[in-house]
Amino acid sequence: EPPGSPVTVTLTGGSGGATDWLSFAVVGSSGSSYVTYTYVGAGVTTRTWTVTAPSTPGNYEFRFLPNNGYTVTATSPAVSVQAAPPTTTLAVDKTSVAGGGSVTVTVTGASGSSTDWLALAHVGTADTQYLQWTYLAAGQTTFNWTVTMPTTAGDYEFRLYPNGGFTRSATSPTVTVGP
Repeated sequence: EPPGSPVTVTLTGGSGGATDWLSFAVVGSSGSSYVTYTYVGAGVTTRTWTVTAPSTPGNYEFRFLPNNGYTVTATSPAVSVQAAPPTTTLAVDKTSVAGGGSVTVTVTGASGSSTDWLALAHVGTADTQYLQWTYLAAGQTTFNWTVTMPTTAGDYEFRLYPNGGFTRSATSPTVTVGP
């Protein structure tokens, strides 16, 4: 689960005690340790509860604790909260340039593979059609590439392709080359 996503549990066969409670806690922590909790309700034996996954990655579980105590009598399967993958972006230092002028594209959040590559292409062309290209170095997740733009007027874009493929992971804003 990504941080901030909803996570739901349904208690069935609870004891119905007025002070029975559910907690959401780190797997392996004590019964008195929890991220959040709620009381089940007097006479309630079935209850659905939704929490927001915490921002700290790790393994969590729902727990049932009867009689306002700290003895865990039932647990859910582990819920793995994983950090959201970084967003891959391509930014350009200018969106309009004269033919033959230079533009620098900045890659942020690349995969770091030695076969990640960056291309300059006409807007609207197929991913297999490009004018210039370069590899990013192995382990490099941030990268700057300065390109001399074509002299032909038109709309161009930079494209990032991970792992030597043609599946685009990011596209820059359009760069218009004019007279």
